[in-house]
Amino acid sequence: MPERGAKDPYDDDLEWDRDGQYYHYITKWMHALTCVSVATGESKYAIWAAELAKGTHDKFTYDSGGRKRMYWKMSIDLSRPQVPSMGHHDPLDGYISFQAIQVNLASRGIDDPSLETEITDMAGICQGKDWKTTDPLGLGGLLTDAFRVTHLMASGKWSEGGKLLESILEAVCRGIEGFTHHTRLDGSANHRLAFRELGLAIGLKAVPKIQKMFEDNTELSKQCPQAKKLLEKLQQQGDTIMNKIVSFWSNPANRKGSTWKEHLDINMVMLATCLQPDGFLMK
Repeated sequence: MPERGAKDPYDDDLEWDRDGQYYHYITKWMHALTCVSVATGESKYAIWAAELAKGTHDKFTYDSGGRKRMYWKMSIDLSRPQVPSMGHHDPLDGYISFQAIQVNLASRGIDDPSLETEITDMAGICQGKDWKTTDPLGLGGLLTDAFRVTHLMASGKWSEGGKLLESILEAVCRGIEGFTHHTRLDGSANHRLAFRELGLAIGLKAVPKIQKMFEDNTELSKQCPQAKKLLEKLQQQGDTIMNKIVSFWSNPANRKGSTWKEHLDINMVMLATCLQPDGFLMK
């Protein structure tokens, strides 16, 4: 649907289907540009990622009672908020994306543009947040965030990321318990949303990659003393969940239902990423 006009009434249900700039999509573009810059060795993609971060940051953030907050969704031209609330994990995604961009730029000897101000803003918004969710897509996003934090720490570029990593992993452990308690993975395809479940499966595929980084770098365990135990718990919980999700949506018969066809583009991208995650989970 076309985006809501400035004078049109707000409808929470319709807003999910309306056009606009969603912050969580913009951070995915930042991540994609960072991955392309690493894969190709071309600095222009790293610079574009930083320019995207700087160009949108002040549009999505605002001051409220002496603290920064964020809008979840803006108009296409970024002139006005379409949804005044803040996405649960948006500040975390922004914070980690900005850190990754800054590190990538520094590795190339590029100090302009700098995201130091934007990183400080996001750190402030993240302060004191509980990241727990039972939403499968949100849980998968947290696990991919955990992978990125671990990689930055393992490369020696973010030594202070330990507490954040443990808080993310702890939130995921609590969230998956709630997800498994309330969600059936043996239901009909017409009553399930593939892209949300596949998002969780992608995140769970990051768990052994995180564990491998801990095995290869003993300093990580010193910085995150609780992480190994949390990762072991996640692997025990997650392997069965991941295998059920991947097996179900890999079956062509389950891709004939209405919910698959209604979200065909994102479902196909998420399934492809789940089957071949290394391009997305890039070190």
